[in-house]
Amino acid sequence: MDEKRPNRLLTVTDVAERLRVGVPTVRSWIHWKELDAIDVAPSGCKRKFFRITEEALAEFEARRRTKAPVVQRPQLPPFRKIV
Repeated sequence: MDEKRPNRLLTVTDVAERLRVGVPTVRSWIHWKELDAIDVAPSGCKRKFFRITEEALAEFEARRRTKAPVVQRPQLPPFRKIV
């Protein structure tokens, strides 16, 4: 039987450390729906306890990945020896 292993749930702090950003940045990505998260807080709790799946983080990273532009450096004129 081929069972799919469930995704590991990451905390907001885990994601922040992994991406080298602050916790408020990760929370803002969640708030603006750029990063999918699950609120695992007990019902009636005022504070949000978000968890992010590995898959959601991979999708987020893929959407934000860019390719560096190829920069062509200007050609310098030939070196002239001053006599």
